[in-house]
Amino acid sequence: MLSELKLGFVCPCLAKKVAHSYKYYLTQLGQAVLAVGLTIKEMLVVPELAGIKSFGY
Repeated sequence: MLSELKLGFVCPCLAKKVAHSYKYYLTQLGQAVLAVGLTIKEMLVVPELAGIKSFGY
């Protein structure tokens, strides 16, 4: 799935290509960015779509 996203072309610091294949792996920075993005999604986007008030909004 990561190879389909082509993150290595967008920002080489987020994903590195595995030698002699079409696969990519996340770097430590890429893992941190992904974790923050998923946290934001869980805390803000999903409750908003469900109609649940979060963070006092």
